[in-house]
Amino acid sequence: MQNWMSSIQENCPEGTQVVLIANKSDLAQEDREVTKEMGKELAEKFGVAFFEVSALDGSNVNEIFVQLSRTILEKHPKIAVDDTGKHLLQGKTNRPPSNSC
Repeated sequence: MQNWMSSIQENCPEGTQVVLIANKSDLAQEDREVTKEMGKELAEKFGVAFFEVSALDGSNVNEIFVQLSRTILEKHPKIAVDDTGKHLLQGKTNRPPSNSC
């Protein structure tokens, strides 16, 4: 985990949003490689949000994207939300460049 966090810090732009995601939350605590408490402690150590998810039943997956979206919107006030819920940068359009496919 330390290597991944170092790599993120070295290679990603400042302000990049990072979350720690533990999969297999559908397993019983005794069957897990990493406990929920261990995940929370690690996330706290690195100053990132922590989520437990299950790819099996899809639990908590949407919550990750909702939280990331909220954080990005709070940190970048120039991002707007149109009537359909699409997030658009102010002054930009969703239209592709005229030379695109």
